[in-house]
Amino acid sequence: MITSCIVAVAQQGNVDTHIAVNSNQDPNSFALIISNENYQFEESVPYALNDGATFKLYCIKTLGIPEKNIKFIENATLNHMKYNLSWLTRLVNTKQGNARVFFYYSGHGVPDESSKKAYLLPVDGFSTDPSTGFSTEDLYKQLGNMASKNTIVLLDACFSGAKRDGTMLASSRGVAIKAKEEALRGNMVVFSAAQGNETAYPLKSKEHGMFTYYVLEELQRKGGDVTLGELSDYVTRQVAEVSIRENEKSQTPSVASSAEVADWRNWKFALQPATKYVNMPKALGKKQQASAQAPAATTTPSAAPAVSSTLDMSTGGAFSLAGVVYEMVRVEGGTFTMGAQKLANDYSTFSMNQPAHKVTLKSYAIGRTEVSQELWQAVMGNNPSRNKGPKLPVENVTWDECQQFLQKLNAQCGTRFRLPTEAEWEYAADGCNDAMSNTYSGMTRPKNIAQIGDKTGDCGSMQPAALGLFDMSGNVAEWCQDYFGRYSSANEQNPKGPRTGLQRVVRGGSYADVQEMMINTQRHHMNPKKASPTVGFRLAHDI
Repeated sequence: MITSCIVAVAQQGNVDTHIAVNSNQDPNSFALIISNENYQFEESVPYALNDGATFKLYCIKTLGIPEKNIKFIENATLNHMKYNLSWLTRLVNTKQGNARVFFYYSGHGVPDESSKKAYLLPVDGFSTDPSTGFSTEDLYKQLGNMASKNTIVLLDACFSGAKRDGTMLASSRGVAIKAKEEALRGNMVVFSAAQGNETAYPLKSKEHGMFTYYVLEELQRKGGDVTLGELSDYVTRQVAEVSIRENEKSQTPSVASSAEVADWRNWKFALQPATKYVNMPKALGKKQQASAQAPAATTTPSAAPAVSSTLDMSTGGAFSLAGVVYEMVRVEGGTFTMGAQKLANDYSTFSMNQPAHKVTLKSYAIGRTEVSQELWQAVMGNNPSRNKGPKLPVENVTWDECQQFLQKLNAQCGTRFRLPTEAEWEYAADGCNDAMSNTYSGMTRPKNIAQIGDKTGDCGSMQPAALGLFDMSGNVAEWCQDYFGRYSSANEQNPKGPRTGLQRVVRGGSYADVQEMMINTQRHHMNPKKASPTVGFRLAHDI
């Protein structure tokens, strides 16, 4: 019986770093992204820069929009906003009606108390004087006059006079105002974060505006293969529920379309779906980039790689070493049945996968993916792998060499990473669910979740299994901490295997194995001084 199972991040992986990548480019699509966070005369808008930077990343990687077709403007003044909208207009009109347009804004919105008109507030604007802002009436008029096939406007702002924390800007005098709706023209749809006098709240745990986070999450989940109707339904449902739960106030995203548009719900975001996922460093705004890069200017070539970390092992977290990001996932402790419930076939009389027995584990953290070659290279300065590629899992490493890697990594990160125990590995592979114990990690067949064939695949490029973990079946088999030995039939608490032995446990099966060798309960073992191009590892950590 499983007591509980909680993970710290979405099953699909962190939306900031686990990105769906499209192999096709869409040269007729254009995007203007404006993120206003650091205001000169008003309070800042938390996470607005992260919103815009990550949305740009999705435009490039997931939607396949060429980077030359995208403008990302950080902390824009009124003149910046006007100039870049003019740039977008001129460029789109060269496509003679074949262009698709994305306009994204995160930042303050303000209402004019007398006219009830809505304004996007530039960073040099005053909430007490909406004329220093850019009216949505002018924005929609200019966008609507473009010769576009369709134009999608995403506004992570509210126009009630409220800030992201729910308190009021000076201009609204503590009273929420409902801005009037503007008439839309052309082939345009506007998807806004909030209605009427509501506030567009942040989702602090994800460091995004709540509206933007769920837009990104759905693009990630579907690899961009989502219609505007599907996206609006998902985002509206999620935001409405989470806002009540976290803020005890309503936030209801809204959609408005021009009279000429009848089929907006069928508009696709990506013309072709993304085909794989990659793990990437978190997108940073210019100010954040400068801060992150500052230490590098003072280090010498022989110094240890720069380490940045958001590790909080109570929730998972991630660290970045020399630009290589590695994520951890929290696994909530519980009791499960370890080992195979039955023999492999009718002719077997003995199995090292038996007897099945109850094991209780405390909570721990485990790597979302296997350790990549680029992370190994950053720590060890070499790459012993047979199948070479920076995003591929490191392999052809002995158990002893893994311990050397861990020692060096811990010295640089100031923490205590280790290999998972065999019990921890199986519990995580099962997704903390006994019903999955005699299957592959994530489903009853290895298709789509396990890299199988004649070579390895990029870490995290297959579909995620339970808990948002990748490659627990297939790709490379994984070293565990334990010595290999027969199971006990007794119930166990946090087992660590035999005290001595000649072989170490290997779990998960590899790209070169037959499917039956990748079942969660299947056990393998190797001499800790031997290496194989089919064996790698992932990290674990106590909580």
